[in-house]
This record gives sequence, C-alpha cells and structure tokens, in this order.
Amino acid sequence: MGATEIAILPMKEGKTFDDITTADGQLHADLVKTLVAQPGCQRCYWGRQVEDKNILRWFVDWDSVESHQQFMNSEYALLTLI
Repeated sequence: MGATEIAILPMKEGKTFDDITTADGQLHADLVKTLVAQPGCQRCYWGRQVEDKNILRWFVDWDSVESHQQFMNSEYALLTLI
C-alpha cells in the first residue's frame, strides 16, 4: 500500500526556493531531483503555504511505507535537509 509523506519546512525570510534562477531555487530543485530518484518514490508535490510564505510544504508519494523507511535510513535522507 502506498504512503504520502508530508514535510513542513520553515524557511528564512527572503529565501527564493521557488525561483530556479537563484542559488536557493537551484538547491531546492536538486533536492527534489535527488528525492524523486530514490527507489519507491513516485512523485513529489511542493508549494509555499498560503498563510505564511516562509513555510514550504512537500508532499511525497511513496509506493510503500517500507520504501520511505529505506530512504530515511539512507545517506540521501541527510541531503534533503535544508
């Protein structure tokens, strides 16, 4: 059975993770690419919170809870920490 991970990521004021022409945006794009390349990761949706633009939310669909747990135990999990 699939699982959806919801990550709530508070950002510092003025960060531009949604603009890939900036260093912040390129970092974010690279993190998402790394995430979706992991075994069992089906897709990742993300966006800024409407009520607070400094809150970034990721919604990650996994094919199973086990795939998510394997990712969390991998070296790549640390790369996705901002």
